[in-house]
Amino acid sequence: MAFLKRTKRPDSKSDGDAQVIATLVANGADLSRPRNVRHYLYGADEASLTGAVAVLRGNGYAVTVRLAATGDNWLALAERVDVLM
Repeated sequence: MAFLKRTKRPDSKSDGDAQVIATLVANGADLSRPRNVRHYLYGADEASLTGAVAVLRGNGYAVTVRLAATGDNWLALAERVDVLM
């Protein structure tokens, strides 16, 4: 699978983002089409996520807060349909 080939470790998060976008486009992704975008935020407890959840909901995300799949942490899963480029 070509999209799994090892690439140089990015120097920054924006470089990493650029590599992911280039790989998606090289494999035929149309980034002008809306797609489901998910963000996973973890906190020590439910209360620690309250501020982030409010900001995300204010920006149009549907947010679900629950215990994380493993450990004692909590997960805030934020989703919305968005155009990436």
